[in-house]
Amino acid sequence: MNTQNTTMKVKINNEGYLESLDIKDATIEVAVDIDTYNKITMVKNGYNWRLVNETWLEVPLLDDNNLRTIREYSCFRLLDNKSALWYDNLTKEQHTELNNWYKAWLEVTDTKVIPEKPTWLK
Repeated sequence: MNTQNTTMKVKINNEGYLESLDIKDATIEVAVDIDTYNKITMVKNGYNWRLVNETWLEVPLLDDNNLRTIREYSCFRLLDNKSALWYDNLTKEQHTELNNWYKAWLEVTDTKVIPEKPTWLK
């Protein structure tokens, strides 16, 4: 089956956010190719897709409860799985960067800014 020519329909609201995969429940109908459809129907917890200038962006939902959920999965659970040996082997720069990242997550409900994870942190 040639999926490149297949189009699906999704609905977005007036701000461009994906509102519903069920066409009856939303306001603006948008045709997308099957690859985009598959991508935007897989949304992470606390995020939604938004159509901006014909580009689909995965954006965080910035209400406090969603920010706390994102923080739990993106920061706390990640760091809870690290051992003391792992922490002891961080360079001074990594330790400082990790502390700053963690503090930024603690303040996320005030700042509404999701901190950028250090590139070396897996």
